[in-house]
Amino acid sequence: MKISRLLLLLILNISGFSISYAQWQQTNGAPGGMIDCFAIKGSNIFIGTEVGVSRSTNNGDSWSAVNNGLPSRQVWSLAVVGNNIFAATGAGVFRSSDNGSSWTLVNDGLPVLYFYNLCSLVAIDTNIFTAMSDYGVYRLRNNGSYWSPVGLINNPIRDLTKNANYLFAGIIGTGVYVSTNYNSSASWTAANNGLTNLNVTKLCVCGGSIYAMTLTGGAFRSSDNGANWSQISIGSQDNFINSVVISGTYIFAANYRQGVYLSRDNGITWKSINDGLGDIRVWALTVSGTTLLAGTEGSGVWKCPITNSIGIKELNSDDNISVYPNPTTGSFEISGRSVQTVEILSGQGQLLMTINSMNNLFKTDISALPAGLYFLKIYFGKGMVVKKLIKE
Repeated sequence: MKISRLLLLLILNISGFSISYAQWQQTNGAPGGMIDCFAIKGSNIFIGTEVGVSRSTNNGDSWSAVNNGLPSRQVWSLAVVGNNIFAATGAGVFRSSDNGSSWTLVNDGLPVLYFYNLCSLVAIDTNIFTAMSDYGVYRLRNNGSYWSPVGLINNPIRDLTKNANYLFAGIIGTGVYVSTNYNSSASWTAANNGLTNLNVTKLCVCGGSIYAMTLTGGAFRSSDNGANWSQISIGSQDNFINSVVISGTYIFAANYRQGVYLSRDNGITWKSINDGLGDIRVWALTVSGTTLLAGTEGSGVWKCPITNSIGIKELNSDDNISVYPNPTTGSFEISGRSVQTVEILSGQGQLLMTINSMNNLFKTDISALPAGLYFLKIYFGKGMVVKKLIKE
């Protein structure tokens, strides 16, 4: 029987991991208000803030404001197309061709009275897209000067993102829509299979997977461009995830109530890595080389090296938790610690069941589930461990 590389890695690492320290350091010069977004252009890193745009030329160690021609208003999104960087602000969309030293307004074709409804900027090839809630999606071609509508008018759009040449829109009430045809007669198709909450507030793409955060229904992930979705768990308040980025085999997620989370098993399990992080209200993440940068709500930008010094330690196989019988034909028990909660996930990482318990001996039955490989996320005290379970 063939075992996929991902499955083999999961089995080899099934003892889980814990986070001991993260070596976060606060950077210098970033505004103290909310950091909404990052963009990287060559050796320049940009942040969008409550008072405009700031730039770092030394990998985030220090920041300087670059707002000439840019009103001091909230910058919600940044995007890079060729030699140009675009900023979505409360005064509309601006473009800079000199790394932020000067900015020019690029608003023709947009409903000018409704800039407060602007959401993400997304670049695909030489096209740049933006969306305005209830006013549709717009495209600017070849760094031109006029925005053309490309559909989804009268929809409460909350976010845009891309995966390769697929353009995705997250909409309150109707879920996720996708398009690969961006001209004036653009067609959009609902992509909601498995998405049990259609109030989508945020979309992120990481390593080819798409993450959708919902208003009250938690987080979902799709590995096939939205054809199918599986619910995932990233902390206890995963509807507040605002950014997901990848570096090698590490996936990082920002939660604006709970800080930064790390997964090393393709999103099956997550651990917070907040030691040393002075503000856990994290709104944006980016990776620059071997450095992880986090933009916070009130303490500027923090940085951390993405190495083993990030504080990743393997749990010993002797973690005092036993699952038996394993394999099982239906029922199983967990002993060794006072178990608080057990999450049962499919072999692909989809959350299937959540069971609460405060007993030293945990018992449950999964006879209704089909035979196969499952993962158990076992929470106890302040810790969590992952175990595999075979259902025959």
